[in-house]
Amino acid sequence: MKLQQITPHIYWVAPAEETDRPLLGAVVGEQSILMVDAGNSPDHAQQFLKLLKQYNFSLPEYVALTHWHWDHVFGAQALNATLIAHYETTRKLQEMSQLSWRDKALDQRVEDGTEIEFCRDHMKIELSDRQRAQIKIRIPELSFEEQLTLDLGSLTAQIIHVGGDHSADSSIVFIPEESVVFLGDSIYDSIYETPRHYTAQKIFPLLEKLLSLKAAYYLDGHSGQPMLFAELEAFTEYLKTISQCVSGNPADLAAIKNALSKALARELNEEDLEYIENFLNGL
Repeated sequence: MKLQQITPHIYWVAPAEETDRPLLGAVVGEQSILMVDAGNSPDHAQQFLKLLKQYNFSLPEYVALTHWHWDHVFGAQALNATLIAHYETTRKLQEMSQLSWRDKALDQRVEDGTEIEFCRDHMKIELSDRQRAQIKIRIPELSFEEQLTLDLGSLTAQIIHVGGDHSADSSIVFIPEESVVFLGDSIYDSIYETPRHYTAQKIFPLLEKLLSLKAAYYLDGHSGQPMLFAELEAFTEYLKTISQCVSGNPADLAAIKNALSKALARELNEEDLEYIENFLNGL
């Protein structure tokens, strides 16, 4: 793990694909520090705190959770900070606090269809069965419905509920003074509702809201590089093109592929085909 600086007061650690560790962030105000997401294990969270200490920063006073998925919340028990989340995130965490995370229980939930095999497998890589037996799901002390604003001293952090396909409780963290947005996983497809999908009704209002912030940088939960405003703009147009091709030919996959290839003026790749499938599933 390496602490990277993106603006004078914002630092972040890149995600790790092998154990599905998400991006973690720190917003360093003159009075308080806000941590963005809690990490996928106590060890993940503690490593992040050690990096902050190396920069002579104090411990975070606040932690904002972007949504309820395990990889963003399991580290919260290692943090001595006020936990902040949307009301729906809090409700989901209350449900999770009643569950066992041992191998047998996880395997059963995968078999029942209430847990995802991908998540189960990465939990087992990040945490041993014995370590998962000690996981305590923390319930946020502060919950909000639409938006909560923190004064960190010289900086404000706007924690905004945006929803979307990936998770209905998804929230972002916008730092207007630094022109940075932490996206969590908000721009990704739905994974817990099978089959995996995007819907035009959810993804495009979300993307337009993100673009309306006109931030210089957007950091999403599982990308190793910040996204520039122009890149988010291009991604939005790309998804709109795919959605239009799919909705125009919903019963004809060959026609969708042909239309998209013409619109993009190139041969389609594997990623294009995955997005086509996601939007078809969304219909």
